[in-house]
Amino acid sequence: MKINYFTGLRNLEPKSMQIYKSHLLAEINNLDPSFTYSEYAMKHYELNIHRFHFDRMFNRFITLQFAARFHYGKINHVLDHTYACAVNLLPRNVKNIVTVHDLFLLKGKINLFRMFSVPGIKKADKIIAESESTKKELIKLLHISENKIEVIYNGVDKTIFKTISAEGKFPELVNNTVLLNVANHEDRKNTITIVKILKELLKLFPNLILVRVGNESIKTTRMIKELHLENKVYYYQNIDTNHLVALYNLASIFVFPSLKEGFGLPVLEAMACSCPVITSNIYSLPEVAGNAAILVNPLDEQEIMIATKKVLSDKKLRKKMMARGLEQAGRFSWEKTAEKTLKLYREII
Repeated sequence: MKINYFTGLRNLEPKSMQIYKSHLLAEINNLDPSFTYSEYAMKHYELNIHRFHFDRMFNRFITLQFAARFHYGKINHVLDHTYACAVNLLPRNVKNIVTVHDLFLLKGKINLFRMFSVPGIKKADKIIAESESTKKELIKLLHISENKIEVIYNGVDKTIFKTISAEGKFPELVNNTVLLNVANHEDRKNTITIVKILKELLKLFPNLILVRVGNESIKTTRMIKELHLENKVYYYQNIDTNHLVALYNLASIFVFPSLKEGFGLPVLEAMACSCPVITSNIYSLPEVAGNAAILVNPLDEQEIMIATKKVLSDKKLRKKMMARGLEQAGRFSWEKTAEKTLKLYREII
């Protein structure tokens, strides 16, 4: 059976979507080669070089709907819900599946996602939610029937994310205690709170540094300067996976106080590398972290600081968290993700 995948605008996919797509397709092929696939990733056509954002939105929400009419199959799977508009104009006699990673784009004054992608999500025969948290939001916010939604968790590649020796990888970080955060610059990632608690923690742990993997927001950069922490914060952008794994292994704690997450893949990656995790007690993060992490209120700076201080001070606690993290990460795999997705394909057939 052939599956047609819609994967969005070529070269403009977020990294998390690339990870989901590559692992899912590879594992499906390994498990059942009889499921072949074609992939449609529309080119990004710049209508006007000075209006990149407008062009991207036009291509995503308008052009894609009409292009999809010439590239659909009997079973179509939209791997990124923000491109669910691809199924809006497809014939009634084809089957459609949409993977919904989160519903954070529902908010906004002029909401193209609500206008074009939400109808596609509702039209789908089946919806894959990557967490129970996302499933609840689909039911509550979009009034979608529970029977239509299948929760299929993401996985983590434990052949890549594992305990290794990071010696010699980052000489500039040697002799420091590393507080690690991996996230983009969005406000919902709450990186500014980590910078604030760093200032206080330095009074007790003078060798502490914050290592940030991802782009920095203007707001966070301004806060670092105001608190005179320029020499205590290290940025790494666009690093390869091997260096990311090394950072997870170098870190004493992975701190991820995100305000909103559809899944929270970095939490699993850190655990698979035996790095103790402190993360938020809201949205999908308790599902991913289980009892292996310390869960905190992401809006309570004091609570995050106390939790961080506790882990830094207690070696026995750190070892216990490292062992529990490895066990928790072992519950998630891309093979399981693919098995459940294949089961859904067979059901829809």
